[in-house]
Amino acid sequence: MRRLLVSGLVCLTCGCGQPAVVATPAPSRTPLAMTPASLPSQIDPTECLRQARQAAARNEWRQAGSLAQTGLRNGLRQDLQPEAQAILLETSVRIGDYRGARFRLQELAPRARQELIAEQLERAGHAAQLRNYQETILRARLVIDIEPTNTTARELLAESYLATDQGELALKELEKLPESGDRLKELRAQVEAQSKDASLMLAHRQLKLASTQAHKGQWSQAGISARKAGLAFVRLGPYPSERAWALSIEARAAAHRHEWTEAARLMQSAIDLRQRPEFMKLLAEYQEQDRYTISREEIVDVEHFAFPPVRAGGPARSQLTLLGARPDNPIALGHEHLYTEHSATFSATGGPALLTLSVTLRTGPSWKLTFSGPGRSNLKPGLYDSASSDDPEAAGVDISGLGRGASHYRGKFLIHEIAFDPAGNLKRFAADFVVSPDHHAPYFGRIRYRSKYR
Repeated sequence: MRRLLVSGLVCLTCGCGQPAVVATPAPSRTPLAMTPASLPSQIDPTECLRQARQAAARNEWRQAGSLAQTGLRNGLRQDLQPEAQAILLETSVRIGDYRGARFRLQELAPRARQELIAEQLERAGHAAQLRNYQETILRARLVIDIEPTNTTARELLAESYLATDQGELALKELEKLPESGDRLKELRAQVEAQSKDASLMLAHRQLKLASTQAHKGQWSQAGISARKAGLAFVRLGPYPSERAWALSIEARAAAHRHEWTEAARLMQSAIDLRQRPEFMKLLAEYQEQDRYTISREEIVDVEHFAFPPVRAGGPARSQLTLLGARPDNPIALGHEHLYTEHSATFSATGGPALLTLSVTLRTGPSWKLTFSGPGRSNLKPGLYDSASSDDPEAAGVDISGLGRGASHYRGKFLIHEIAFDPAGNLKRFAADFVVSPDHHAPYFGRIRYRSKYR
C-alpha cells in the first residue's frame, strides 16, 4: 500500500500552480533489532553507526552488532566501513561466536584484516594484564587461525594456558615457536614444572580414590586405581611411601580375588619400599594362604605339577573347585569355577573301585567326576599318577560338565580321604586332581564330599 503525502513543491508538469501530490512508499516494518525506533523511517547508515558506537560503549553488544550490520547493508560510507566491521567482529567475540568472528576476519580485505588483527592482539595483551585469560585465549586463537605465523599471539596463548593450569596445551604452542629468547626458555621451564606438579596432584588424587574404594570394599576398582597411581609415581620420581601404599592396596585387591601368589608378590614389593608392621603381617598371611592354593602359572603340565598341601578342620562340607590355566582348555575354559552346597547338590554313586560324584547346579546343568583305581582296584588315600580314561590297567579319571567333555584324559589325582558306610554308600571323600583333556592345556580341581579337608 502507498500513502500519498502533500509536499510543499509546486507542480511543474502543467503549470497550474497547485501543490504537487507525491506518492511516497510507506516505510517497511523493519525488526526493532535491526532498526531501532529512534532511527528515521528512511535509514541513515551514519546514524546507525553512531548508535552502534553508543551501544558498544554500554556493552550492549548484540544491539551494537545489529546496528553496525544495518549501516553496512544500507550504504555506509567506505571510510566508515572499517569501524562497523570492527564492531561486528567485537560483537562476535563478546557473545562467544568464535566461528563467526573467524569468518568475519577471513572475509575482509587484507589491509582491513591486518588492522583488525593488530587490534585483537592489543586487546588480548590488555586482557592478559587484567588476568582475563579466557578472553586472551579466545582473541589469540582468533589471530592464529588467520595468521598462524604470528609469534606474539602464540606467546600470549602459551602464557594464558600456563596461567590456567593447561600445561600440555602451553607446551604444544611453545613447540611451534622458534627456539630463541630467554623468555621462551623460561616459559618452557615453567610449563614442564607445572606439568609435573599437575601430574603429581592427579597421582595423589588417584591414590586417595583407591584408598576410599578399598575402605568401601570396592576391591576391583581399588586395585585398578592403585595400579594407575603407582605407575604415575614411578614416572614422576622415587616417592617410595606413595608407591608402597599403592602396592599394598593392589595386594589386598589380589587377596580378595584369592590370587595369593600375586598378593604376596605385591606386598613384598611394598615392603621393599617401606617396611611397615601391617605390611609384614599381611605378607605372612598371604604366603601362608599361597602354600595351600594353586595359581594358573603353576599349572604348566601334568608331569611336573605339584599338589599344594591341604588343611583339615571346621565343619564337613561339599565343594567343587576348577581352575583352568588357559582359554583353550575345553572344560574349564581358562576360568575359575566354584560350586558349594549353596549353589549345587552333591551326590555319589558307585563303590570303592569306581566312584562317580555328581554336582548338579541349581540352574540345571551338572558336573560328573569319575575316579577308579588301577585295574579297577579299590581307591585308597594317596597319589595316583599316570591316570587315564583309556587304559583299564591304569588309574582312571574322567571329568565332564556343563555340556562339555573330552574323549581322552590323562592326568593324576591325590586322594586325601575316602570312606564308605557298611551299606557301601560314600560317607566322605576329598581329592585334588590335574587333568589334560584331549591333549589340551591342563586344569586343576578339588572335590570335597562331606569332608573337613579344605
